[in-house]
Amino acid sequence: DFAMISYWGLVSVLILSIVAKLLPIDPLLSRYAVYYAIWNYLIPFSQLHGSKIFFGSKPLYVNAIVITGIAALIARP
Repeated sequence: DFAMISYWGLVSVLILSIVAKLLPIDPLLSRYAVYYAIWNYLIPFSQLHGSKIFFGSKPLYVNAIVITGIAALIARP
């Protein structure tokens, strides 16, 4: 199912964001990962992953919004 594959891609980007925040790798990597997740995985437009999640499973899309919001709160400066 394309929605699940795209969803787990989102989760991996958000895990990267959290790990980058916890480790002193790069201070901007965490925020850029969240920005990328919002742009690519949450906007249901054209061939972006957001459209695959949105049209594939609405509850999964809502879950993606919630976990991205939590990661954005963690990644803030």
